Amino acid sequence: MQDAKTLRSYLDIIARSELLEAKTWTPEDSWLRSELHRQIFMNLVQGYLEILGGEPDSPDFTPIYNNHLLLQPNPDDTYVHTPVDGKGVYRLSGDRGTIRLLTVTLVKEPIGLAEIPGGQTAEYDLDDTIAIGADGRFECLLSAERPAGHEGNWLCMPVETDGLLIRRRSYDWANERDSRLAIERLDVSPLRPRLTQEQLEGRLTALAEFAERHSRQWLRYQEQLLPLVNRIEHHGFSDLGGIRVQQYWWGKFDFAADEALILETEVPETAPYWNIQLNDQIWNTLEYAWRQSHLNGHQARIDSDGKFRAVISCEDPGVPNWLDTVGRLQGSIVGRWYKCSSHPVPRITKVKLADVRQHLPQETPVLTVAEREDSIRARARAVQMRIKW
Repeated sequence: MQDAKTLRSYLDIIARSELLEAKTWTPEDSWLRSELHRQIFMNLVQGYLEILGGEPDSPDFTPIYNNHLLLQPNPDDTYVHTPVDGKGVYRLSGDRGTIRLLTVTLVKEPIGLAEIPGGQTAEYDLDDTIAIGADGRFECLLSAERPAGHEGNWLCMPVETDGLLIRRRSYDWANERDSRLAIERLDVSPLRPRLTQEQLEGRLTALAEFAERHSRQWLRYQEQLLPLVNRIEHHGFSDLGGIRVQQYWWGKFDFAADEALILETEVPETAPYWNIQLNDQIWNTLEYAWRQSHLNGHQARIDSDGKFRAVISCEDPGVPNWLDTVGRLQGSIVGRWYKCSSHPVPRITKVKLADVRQHLPQETPVLTVAEREDSIRARARAVQMRIKW
């Protein structure tokens, strides 16, 4: 038996992550440096689940993004992933639940696991592509070709596929019922063998490399926001597994402590789903359970003229559509129009925080401190009740 690698050899790989400090917006910010270090440790948690949690022959869904694994998850989504073999035959089964959206995204070389992500190989909205029982139960096969004699639900899985990502998207967090899912491979034995020493050391090395690579790849996307100061552009994330029929929009917020940003947009006439969220300076979604750094179309208040207006600020302006930056003066804005009839580009206006009300309709309600605290407690309860692990 060969000698095992030393723990130091893995730690040395992880330590290379310090070079990422130069890729942040403000490398001289020591607080941000500590946030980056936290992100690296967070990556180790996610990477362990992805790299050692499932096998293509004996798959298992593991969480990859949620309110603890924060590299830009959509707060409305909980994501799970499993490795698969595109040459295999798999059965996906379970209970759809009553959530807003349930999608299957098939990918090649997922972000963080490969130096150059391979992007999507296929994408399916299960409501549009398979038959689901009145009780929400379903069963579906996935393979490169339809199995002989199979007449039930089937989805094509291209042979180059090596990962399967599930999005469970909720609009009404407190009242929708999450999906419950299982996956199994049918064309090989389900018995999972013990990893060889070589396999185990290879995966531990991959885990150490994932910690740096995952952050670096998202920071590369964040660099594109530098010229978009307090303005919005459309963008696509399909190369990173983003939904193809979803129009993303993004920008960078940047203001002083005594200022605020007012974001205003028309809402599409047909809008099955839309949202807006704030991220920090290194692409982490801001705290969204115990702060209101995000709103979706179910939660947002729409003004009588049909427009959505939100206030982005550090301090609470006492309006329903406050987007809390959690003390940050810089960060990113990401929004989504899913299968919408139009794709408006929101407008941003910088104003003095003291003058916010002068730039909003007179009908805008006033929220008291007590009302805000009640809404945050309800929000946090709803987040905790969703399936994440």
